[in-house]
Amino acid sequence: DEDFSRRLRRRWPGLTRKQERFCVLIHAGLSSREIASLLELRPEGLKSQRRRLRTALGLKSNEKIEDVLRQLQ
Repeated sequence: DEDFSRRLRRRWPGLTRKQERFCVLIHAGLSSREIASLLELRPEGLKSQRRRLRTALGLKSNEKIEDVLRQLQ
């Protein structure tokens, strides 16, 4: 969804391409297993990516990546 990608880049311009793609896949509702397969990551790698993404998005410990991306206006 190009509209989502534009909003994502506008809100968080410092995200890497890999982080943007990760956000798009999460926003699309893919499971962790599906995302790991598409990005060719093992479970540990996926956890690391999620942790780095949380930092890049500036999320608090009680905020879910999925919820934040779903609310992106």
